Amino acid sequence: MRAAPREDAGNSERGFRRQLLVVDPRPLLSRAIAAGFDSNDWLVDVLLPEAAMDLPIRSGIGVVALATPNAATVVALLVARERRVIVYGRDEGAAFFEAVDAGAVGFVSDRSEAEEFSRAAEALRNGAVSVFPEHTHRRLLSRDWRAVSDAIIGLERLTRREREVLDGLVAGLRPAEIAQRDFVSVTTVRNQVQAVLTKLNVHSQLEAVATVHRHDWMLRSA
Repeated sequence: MRAAPREDAGNSERGFRRQLLVVDPRPLLSRAIAAGFDSNDWLVDVLLPEAAMDLPIRSGIGVVALATPNAATVVALLVARERRVIVYGRDEGAAFFEAVDAGAVGFVSDRSEAEEFSRAAEALRNGAVSVFPEHTHRRLLSRDWRAVSDAIIGLERLTRREREVLDGLVAGLRPAEIAQRDFVSVTTVRNQVQAVLTKLNVHSQLEAVATVHRHDWMLRSA
């Protein structure tokens, strides 16, 4: 199943988020997931992993199976193409954590109904920072408490501008949206995001956002 792309679909913010790409080496499963989306509201492409590598830049949402060979690489490529990525499979093992480190902002279990994927994608489309189930979010936060502690200390080292960029990420904005908001180039914002990740000692925007939430919780508990 591959819907014909519409060239005008990216002319509005809502249009960007209607673009959906499903990547899975198992065509039957990926088509079943795609069937959970209303074709009148979502422009859905279903691709094998090797085809996803050559996609042009097109903002939207990606859904990537953790069973995909080199899943983290596929996630990173889609994130670089301005897609927000949900992964599915099992939220344990190296493949899951590598995908999150590559920029995935959501997870759906491979035991979920097809409609769960559309609910997660709709939440991202409407501005959610991430769509991780609570138990998965706890797993991400607890996998390395020392790293989280170091990142909290790193918050104090951010410049005013870097904190503004981080606040934008926490609000659910993508780098392109922050650039438009602040009247600077996307390249400038991406460089600032990288500076934030370095100072927080984290590997992805999701981990940076999670650090902020935990930092605020610690302040309230003090």
